[in-house]
Amino acid sequence: MRIVTRLVLFITIGLSVALAQTVKPIRLLGVDVQGNHLTAATVVKYTAGLVEGKEIQGGDFGKSVRKLWDTGLFSDVQIRLKRETEEGIYVIIEVEENPILGEVKIKGAKKKEKDIREELSLTTGQRIQPHFLKKSIETIKKFYRSDGYLRAEVEAELSDASLPSVKDVTFDIRENGKIKIKDIRFVGNQAFSARKLRRQMKDTKIQKWYL
Repeated sequence: MRIVTRLVLFITIGLSVALAQTVKPIRLLGVDVQGNHLTAATVVKYTAGLVEGKEIQGGDFGKSVRKLWDTGLFSDVQIRLKRETEEGIYVIIEVEENPILGEVKIKGAKKKEKDIREELSLTTGQRIQPHFLKKSIETIKKFYRSDGYLRAEVEAELSDASLPSVKDVTFDIRENGKIKIKDIRFVGNQAFSARKLRRQMKDTKIQKWYL
C-alpha cells in the first residue's frame, strides 16, 4: 500500500531528529491540506485529528493516515513536513480523493436491467472506492450464475461526466445464453438408489436442450 511507504519515509526522513529520534512530544503549529476538491480542509484536519497548537508524537501521524484512509473518501493519503522551527512544526496533508459516482449505464442486459440495478445497490453521489469495478463485475456475474447464465461476460468502464470529479460507469453485458441440464447420472452410489438421490434434487429440472 502506497500510504504505508510514504508514512515510513515521512517519519524516518521528513521530521528530522526533532521528531524521529525523540519520544518527547512536539507542538503542531500549522496544518495545510492539499489535493482536496470535494472534501473541506476542516473535515480533513478534524478527521485526521491534527489540530494547530496541539502537542503530538511520531506515532500520531500513522493514526491520522489510517483514520483518513478508513473514511473511503481518499485513494491516497500522505503527511509530510512543511517547516520546522524551535517552537514546533508545520505539516501538509496531501490527499487524492475518490471520485463521485454519476450515471450508471447498463448495456446488453435485456429484461434483467432492473434486477441488476437492485443487486448492485449503487447510488449517484457515492464515492468510487478502489476495486469498485471489480466488485461490481463479480456481483453481476454472481447474479447471472444464479439464474443459469454460467457463461455471462461483463466488462465495466469509468468515463468522465459533465461535472468535475464525477465519473459515470458503463457495464457491458454479454449473457451468452443459459446452461441447461440434459441429463443427471449418479456414479458410485451404493447406499442409495439413483431414484432416491434424484428425489433429493427435485428442484433441479432436466431440460430438453443445453448449451
